[in-house]
Amino acid sequence: MSASGLDLGAIGNGTVAALVDGRARIVWCCFPRFDADPMFCALLRPAGGGGMFEIEVEGASRFEQRYLPNSAVLRTEIANGGDGRVAITDFSGSVEIQVGYAGRATCGLTE
Repeated sequence: MSASGLDLGAIGNGTVAALVDGRARIVWCCFPRFDADPMFCALLRPAGGGGMFEIEVEGASRFEQRYLPNSAVLRTEIANGGDGRVAITDFSGSVEIQVGYAGRATCGLTE
């Protein structure tokens, strides 16, 4: 997380919510409802035991994060020291289903 620990992006759909840090790690997520216990809560217990979901890129040296224009879709680009890059797109679908839905797509992987 950043030095302040609060440089986070939010994704959600009215049923579930998640907070994503600048390295595309999901550091807090309630599921299957807002009032459920969090399944990832490294934001609250960073020293251990909180849990998070992360995709590690070997040799990662640069991270850029932004929302796609006029959307709640969060895109994080991770680059290594060479020509390797990966883009991680986080979103939460707006389609209502029984337990809610949060999505994660990866694209743009290059060597």
